[in-house]
Amino acid sequence: MVYGIIQRHGGTIDITSEKGRGTTFSLLLPATDQVAEESETDEKPAVNRALNILVVDDQEIICELIAEHLSADGHQPVTASDSTEALARFDMGAFDLVITDQSMPGISGEQLARSVKERRPGTHVIMLTGFGDDVLKDGKAPEGIDRVLPKPVSSDDLRRAIFEATN
Repeated sequence: MVYGIIQRHGGTIDITSEKGRGTTFSLLLPATDQVAEESETDEKPAVNRALNILVVDDQEIICELIAEHLSADGHQPVTASDSTEALARFDMGAFDLVITDQSMPGISGEQLARSVKERRPGTHVIMLTGFGDDVLKDGKAPEGIDRVLPKPVSSDDLRRAIFEATN
């Protein structure tokens, strides 16, 4: 995930390791004179109803953090730590949206999305990935994916993606 973020910003990672002394990671990012744009409005897009959302990531802490955010926004999250568990939960529930990681053991997020769309074509799928631009093919999300978001994802970006994917 860190490598993907550094790479997207044109940076490098330098690793120096010495037996018995430890390892040093140096993250180098190019300087910029750009200033972040200020938003013209503080209004954040919001979905007008509670959604049943399946959150899938092999890192449980990420599932928990996303689920907390979704609960705070009034949604009903259910988590799964791998794609096999996710498909079993998906088959047993009625989900409006699936939020999945791309890189997971066994079935990838992209394969999971295709399986979800085969089972229920109207289900929206958002993919979170540390590989960002590598997942987008010619600027388009892979088949079965409605939105691709880079990791780490901000609450505002996730909220906006949910709004755009479901409205």
